[in-house]
Amino acid sequence: MKEPSELTHSHYHVVRGKTLAEIFKAVDRREQVSGELVDRLCLQVLRTSYPEIPEEDHPWMLEHVRDGVDTFLHAANWDYFKGLANKRKDYDGPTFDDVVLIPAIMRAAKIL
Repeated sequence: MKEPSELTHSHYHVVRGKTLAEIFKAVDRREQVSGELVDRLCLQVLRTSYPEIPEEDHPWMLEHVRDGVDTFLHAANWDYFKGLANKRKDYDGPTFDDVVLIPAIMRAAKIL
């Protein structure tokens, strides 16, 4: 696999964070997370939030996000992050993901 562009490299951490947020919103249990689900949600994040990332870099991003998600899900407290994802339903503002959920995931990912 060829090395990705600098742009792709620089967006990896946030793409992984947004993909994890989508996972916590989409499934109820860790066991429901599959490689196929991670790839689908990662591609959704890439296409909607980062259209500037070249498509030829998508395979690199998918592989690295999949590995990062797997590591995070095995080390992180599922109930805590699922609870945050569920709290967004009670939140008035449209930016709960950007203000609370994604930053919490990204802070934890740096530690894990």
